[in-house]
Amino acid sequence: MAVESGRQSAAVDNSHNLQTAKNHHTVSKSAQDKEKKSNDVTAETSHATNLTIDADCLIGQVPDESVRIMQQIVRKLDRQFVWRDRLLILTSDGLFVVEKSEDAVMTPQVKDHVPLDEIEKTACVALKDEIPEVAKTTSFRTEVARSEQKLDASEYEKQWLQMATDGMQAHVLSVKTYGEGVLAGRVLQFCLDTDDDVNLWVEQVSQAVKQIHKKTQSQTTLAKRTQDFAYTIYHSDGMQTCVAVLIFLNFVANVAQAEMQPEEASDIDTLFSVLDVVFNVIFAAELVINLVAHWFLAFFSDGWCLLDLVVVTVSLISMVAGSVPGVSTLRLMRAFRVLRLFGRFASLRQIINAVAAAFVPVCNAFLILFLVMSIYAILAVSFYSAHDPERFGSFSRALFAMFQVCTGDGWS
Repeated sequence: MAVESGRQSAAVDNSHNLQTAKNHHTVSKSAQDKEKKSNDVTAETSHATNLTIDADCLIGQVPDESVRIMQQIVRKLDRQFVWRDRLLILTSDGLFVVEKSEDAVMTPQVKDHVPLDEIEKTACVALKDEIPEVAKTTSFRTEVARSEQKLDASEYEKQWLQMATDGMQAHVLSVKTYGEGVLAGRVLQFCLDTDDDVNLWVEQVSQAVKQIHKKTQSQTTLAKRTQDFAYTIYHSDGMQTCVAVLIFLNFVANVAQAEMQPEEASDIDTLFSVLDVVFNVIFAAELVINLVAHWFLAFFSDGWCLLDLVVVTVSLISMVAGSVPGVSTLRLMRAFRVLRLFGRFASLRQIINAVAAAFVPVCNAFLILFLVMSIYAILAVSFYSAHDPERFGSFSRALFAMFQVCTGDGWS
């Protein structure tokens, strides 16, 4: 019995030890999982920290040595009005502002990239000439406001001059971009060692900009260049003024012809016929330029262009086939040429567009008026048909009588 009891006790101890070992293994595995998750979170946080980008956007890659036209260490005025050392690189595609890195292991990053076709002007400018524009910008006022100073405009300029020109020379390289471009009219300023360096950069950048414009023009098709040329001519102030004057003169000629009623084959009739041919030819040429400049959807989706097309086409048909029976009636369309004048002036266009937009609401108002008149017409037939059958004997007569009451007609 003692032996059996010893065996049972040993079995209980072994079972207890085995359970303890399992629990210890489970706890160790749970701790390892927690430690692994903690390491993963730490790694992700560290990775996210390494991906943090500073205030300047990192744009693209540094151009290869083989494509660089020229390069130089310069000082660039950033948005905090601090001059920072940068590597300025000029290629056939654009200007690259590269971070100057002292660490040979880290790869330099591009801080700014200005495409050549975005550059409007490069110049060697004096810093004092740039003060009024820069000193009144929101970013500058915010920077100065940190010192809790309340300064007027002249004090802002002095503060900017102190911040921007401290230790710098009097002239800098100014690169101005187009306002409608991607850079939205930004002005980049670089301080170089000497004014000769600034002038050299101005010359090289200007030549590169001209080359990129020539390249762009050479890649443009003949049809596109023709359309751009026609668009420029058609929308010029001289063209629009000339066409408006001709439309008005044509209208005066039509009024004079309708007033004088010249006999056929007379000298005056021949004069008006010649004037009609001249106006038709001029308006046809103007229509062709308009059609080329706005081909295709822009032209046929514009109501004023369609009006021009209809009026000019009908005038040409009446001029060429005037002897054909019935075609001479189309000459009446000449009176509608003056409507083309509305499309030339924005104020007149606004009035016409407002009238067109009010058409549906006015129709709704007339519908309401018709319903009210119909109600009173029905009541008038019921009450007054026996007393005045001439005016209220039927619904149609009563409705007409109500219309006369609304317009004030027939009361006299």
